[in-house]
Amino acid sequence: MDSSSVTRTVSVTRMNSGDHACLGFDDDETRWELRAAYADIGLSRGELVVFFTDRATTPPSRPSI
Repeated sequence: MDSSSVTRTVSVTRMNSGDHACLGFDDDETRWELRAAYADIGLSRGELVVFFTDRATTPPSRPSI
């Protein structure tokens, strides 16, 4: 097995400015939870956070107040 076929897992808390991630999700709730964590970490560091999604992405569910 060469190094290009090895799967690596890195926590979003260990990502740095300029890093890129490609992630798979089991459901939309998990997708939004991870996006929220990623955005929160980036914004707390003063970074610009950008998400690119496709048209099939459903809006996040909002908690009732």
